[in-house]
Amino acid sequence: MGMHEYTVIGHDRKKIYYFLAFLSGGVSPLLAGLISQASNSTSIPLIAPSGLALFGLIFLLFDHFLWKWSLFYKIGVIKIPNLSGQWNGQIISSKQPQQKIPTIVTIYQTYSSIRIRLETQYARSISLMAVFEMVDPACFNLSYEYLSEYRSPQGDISRHYGVARLDLKIDDDRVDREQRGYYYTEKKRDACGEIILENRVKRN
Repeated sequence: MGMHEYTVIGHDRKKIYYFLAFLSGGVSPLLAGLISQASNSTSIPLIAPSGLALFGLIFLLFDHFLWKWSLFYKIGVIKIPNLSGQWNGQIISSKQPQQKIPTIVTIYQTYSSIRIRLETQYARSISLMAVFEMVDPACFNLSYEYLSEYRSPQGDISRHYGVARLDLKIDDDRVDREQRGYYYTEKKRDACGEIILENRVKRN
C-alpha cells in the first residue's frame, strides 16, 4: 500500500499551496528569460518549463523535503509535527494487561500524505486514514483508522479494523521524546489498550 492523504484541523494548508502557486508564477517568466538567453548564446534550442510544470516541481520539493525545515516551524509557517521515522515502543492490551508487548512503529510522512505501520511479534497494522488536530502549538492529537493482521503462534490469520489516537507533546519542532496514545478495535476483535512510543530511532 502507498501513502494516503491526511486531514489537519487547526492549520490551513491551502495558504501554503496558494503561496507555492504564486511563487511558481513569479519564477516562471524569470526562468524562461534565463533559458532564452542561454539558448541564444549557445545556439542550442532550449525550452523553458511551463508554469504548471514548475509548480509541480516546487510542490514536490516542498512536500517531501522543505516542509521539514525547523525554520518554517519556528516562524509559524508550518504547524504540523514531523513524525516520520522508526519508533520503538510498547503496547498494553486489555487482553493481556500485565504484559508490555514490544512494538515498532514506522511512519512515512510528507506535508500532504502519511502512512503509519505498527508491528509486533504476531501482528501488523497499517493506517487507512488519518487526522491531525492542533490543540495548541505544543500539543497535537493524531487519530487514524487502521487495518490489522494478526497471526497466532499456531499460524492462524485474522484481520480486523481499529482506531488509534496519539496525544503528541512537542517542543518546538522536536517530537523525539516519549509519546502516548490508545487504541480500540472493532467488535470482532474486541480489544483496547495503550500505545507508548518510547523514542524515535531513525528518521525518514
